[in-house]
Amino acid sequence: MKLDTVLLKVASRCNLDCSYCYVYHSSDQGWRSQPGRMSLKTIDAVIKRLIELKESTQQPLSVVLHGGEPLLLGNKLLEKLLLELRSGLGAESRIALQTNGTLLTDELIELFATTQTAVGVSIDGPATVNDKFRLDHFGKSTFNPTLDAIKRLRDHPKSSEFFCGTLSVIDPFSDVEDIYQFFKSLRVPSMDFLLQDGNHETLPYGKGSFNTLEYGRWLTRLWELYTADPEPVPIVVLDNIFYGLFGKQSTKEGSGVNDYGILVIDTDGTIKKNDTLKSSFDGADLFSENWSIHSHSIVEIIESEEFNRYKAQQKTSHKECLNCPYLSSCGGGMVLHRWSQKNKYDNPSIYCQDQKLISSKMVKGTLESLKSLPDLSHSRSFNKPFPHAWIPSPFPSGLNNKILNWLECTDLWKCIKTDFYHQYEFDLKQMNLPNDLNILTSKETLSHFESWLQDTFNTTKIEITEITVHKLEEGQGIGLHNDCSSTDETVRLLLQFNRGIVGGDLALFNDSSPKSVCRIIKPIHGTAFAFTISQESYHAVPTIKEGRRFTIVYSFRPCP
Repeated sequence: MKLDTVLLKVASRCNLDCSYCYVYHSSDQGWRSQPGRMSLKTIDAVIKRLIELKESTQQPLSVVLHGGEPLLLGNKLLEKLLLELRSGLGAESRIALQTNGTLLTDELIELFATTQTAVGVSIDGPATVNDKFRLDHFGKSTFNPTLDAIKRLRDHPKSSEFFCGTLSVIDPFSDVEDIYQFFKSLRVPSMDFLLQDGNHETLPYGKGSFNTLEYGRWLTRLWELYTADPEPVPIVVLDNIFYGLFGKQSTKEGSGVNDYGILVIDTDGTIKKNDTLKSSFDGADLFSENWSIHSHSIVEIIESEEFNRYKAQQKTSHKECLNCPYLSSCGGGMVLHRWSQKNKYDNPSIYCQDQKLISSKMVKGTLESLKSLPDLSHSRSFNKPFPHAWIPSPFPSGLNNKILNWLECTDLWKCIKTDFYHQYEFDLKQMNLPNDLNILTSKETLSHFESWLQDTFNTTKIEITEITVHKLEEGQGIGLHNDCSSTDETVRLLLQFNRGIVGGDLALFNDSSPKSVCRIIKPIHGTAFAFTISQESYHAVPTIKEGRRFTIVYSFRPCP
């Protein structure tokens, strides 16, 4: 039985009093009977049981320190726990910690860096948004100390190895663009967003009814900003919804159709279900068995029938969900969002309509973008004289003609002469194109080209370096060469445009001898040609005898 995550409640108290917190502001008040923090005895037992679990399953583990506020455990015990977990679980296991950041010290940051502990910071956005819910026990703002913690984590020399980003709870009344730009300005490595707790008995904050779309509209606007951004910061919740829709496995509970095995170890060592269930009813996170880390092995628990039933509960059985086209995206939603007194957990998520809205938006937008992407599906690949491919019609004929008309009319050309060619050129990569030609340089097109080239030529991941446009007129040509120079470019893609030419074919050679012609490629209007750059990629363009030959050249290199 697979166990995805063990969540360690190392502290049962918190120095903040967030009004939406399911731990302290739900009907379940079990935290009051728990010790304030894990004792040394319990920590030793946790370490022992987790190492035992890894040795038994021979699988890496994911362990998350949580609370309350986990930094309330204190530096000494945190150091012992993290050092011994990393030593016992190995580099392949994930150890993480979610904090409000207000108690973060430089000493702790160094500990997290040393132990490769992935740190996430909880903050809801700019001060006006964050301080609406996230105040301390005296009603004071927590924004500045949290912001300071984020900046110190971000600016650490090894930040990329352990700082994983921010986690926010959605306020459906907040300005989505303000929040997105706020996190972009912080240069965080990723951002993630949670739906507020709630169910069919107690509606989430700001949600009018099962059928209203407050959260769906908020997420849809976030998706619009995300996909329009040329340099986006990864958004975990959106990526996972998208992954589920298009067949990739999600990595987050409440998205996709995976059933996540999650156990919680409380500060006294009691082993419980996912503690988000607390918001359903008092005791919803308790097993019927009184399991404890002091007396039971985790291996024994995850092999039990009760754990199997609990894990299976995550997969929805509701008829409406099972027949929904978006089931692969939301998986029926988080279990806590399905609760009602009448049907227990056998309901669609209270966020069902919101999930449908954001999912339909993603599907519609993706299908529309695919329609406009170059069609590379009819390509033919060859290995001799060097790896290359020919594509008959990447763009519709109408678009090809628009591109050709523009190339014929533009005055951007600069005459370039070298020892082996004489032609006209200009740089297309940074240019503001006419709206109907933006597809030539859009990030979607470039990503599509990159993926296709990687698959066609079995290369490592590549990225665009240059997009140049070439024009050959009568009397001009390109001498025999292989493009293998001091640059690090490894693949090129050529788009051909003309009104019919005499001469100007693309000749491929077996070697550097002009007599070693192997193949002739006709530069037919609207076709494309791709090839790998190497010491063997000899080619040339004989002199144009009649007409003009236009080529858009996309050059790629391996990603750093």
